[in-house]
Amino acid sequence: MSKLSQVRPKQVNRLFMLVIAPFVGILLCMWLLAAPPRIAHDASEYIPTNSISEQSALIKDDLDQAAVSAKQTISSIEKTAKLYQQTTASVGVILQSAQSQVSRPEQIYNRRITAKLGRPIETVNSDLIRIELYKINPGTYHGYAMKIKLKDPSAMMMSLGAEGGRPGPWKPPCGP
Repeated sequence: MSKLSQVRPKQVNRLFMLVIAPFVGILLCMWLLAAPPRIAHDASEYIPTNSISEQSALIKDDLDQAAVSAKQTISSIEKTAKLYQQTTASVGVILQSAQSQVSRPEQIYNRRITAKLGRPIETVNSDLIRIELYKINPGTYHGYAMKIKLKDPSAMMMSLGAEGGRPGPWKPPCGP
């Protein structure tokens, strides 16, 4: 500590000047030797070569071409919209025709069944199934016939008798 108390401010200043001197010299050399930045600017590139009337005529021609293109685009869009409306109308007619014909096979089938069996004596109707019971009396035979319409594929799972007196799921004979 005794040495630190003997150091004078003048000595500290000289030490720092000695340390900083090389950096100051390098900066001074760079500043003196480097060329100042110059902008290469050629004004002749920006001066119009044609007169204003020639330029405006070119712009007018471009605008006329753009107007023609816009008219063609508008007519094309109108044709497409008209074709779309015609297609929509014809699809609507086809849809109405298909909806009216969808129940026709079932009506034909029901008409043929009821022509042979007569009117059902009992009808059960639910969300999943429709059951119609018919009485059959051809001569000496007396029996019943049942017509079943499944409204939902999940109606195939029916609870029928199984071994042990417990109900089991019904499986179609041809299915897996």
